[in-house]
Amino acid sequence: MKNLIIVFILLASSVSAQTELEKQFGYANRLFDNEQYFDAVTEYKRLIFFDTNNEYSKTAHYKIGIAYKYGGFFENATWHIGRALSFTKDNDTRFRYSTDLIRVNLLNSNFQNANRIIASMLTDSRYVNHYEELIYWRGWSEMLNNKWELAASTFGEIELGKELKKICNEVLNSEYNVTFAKVISYIIPGSGQFYSGEYFSGILSLGWCVLWGYDSFTAFANDRVFDGIMVANFLWLRFYRGNVQNAENIAIEKNRQLYIKTVNYLFTKFEGMKP
Repeated sequence: MKNLIIVFILLASSVSAQTELEKQFGYANRLFDNEQYFDAVTEYKRLIFFDTNNEYSKTAHYKIGIAYKYGGFFENATWHIGRALSFTKDNDTRFRYSTDLIRVNLLNSNFQNANRIIASMLTDSRYVNHYEELIYWRGWSEMLNNKWELAASTFGEIELGKELKKICNEVLNSEYNVTFAKVISYIIPGSGQFYSGEYFSGILSLGWCVLWGYDSFTAFANDRVFDGIMVANFLWLRFYRGNVQNAENIAIEKNRQLYIKTVNYLFTKFEGMKP
């Protein structure tokens, strides 16, 4: 009889503990669903501490990871989603957690890690039916890494990437050729700036080069060799080189602005899947 009472007490305690864990889990979920992510993380961590049987730990770690992702704490998000992965063997759940891990790495500009996970999953027979989505995230990795031509080619492999391939090609058609801007600036000072749409800067570069070139030529023509050398070396050559460097910098900056504008559009207005 005494033994039965002890067993009954232990069972009652166990049921009570599980009931409290269930309540804690529900409370944390409500906070998460209401986008109170900071408070949700605190409650999920408290749940994990008391969940000695790891009944709720998998989902708790995953939700913490997503909460950290929304808060911009990408390293923390990566750790917790990875921890959630260690608790699950279900293929569908593993795929979902793994793709979330890829997306967090993309947001954190950790393209090497993202590509490593993608490559591993592409060779895993468990995910053979998810080929298109994995290629889709590879395209995103290339795109966010400013490899627009490679991204366009990758998106072109799948139906899912049709719209993004079009966007990549628009970027490629709109960006400036930095090498071309430099070369034409060597030939005609200011032309690289004109090519990039900076007409005032182009006029200034052309004007200064013509002015000091003419001044140097005049000095040599009038046998003022020293004056000609000084003007050519310290004025004309300086503005000539500066013109080439300026043309390169303008083209690079214009491309950078184009990339930023496109990425902003992708994250705010693009209706497809995004990190």
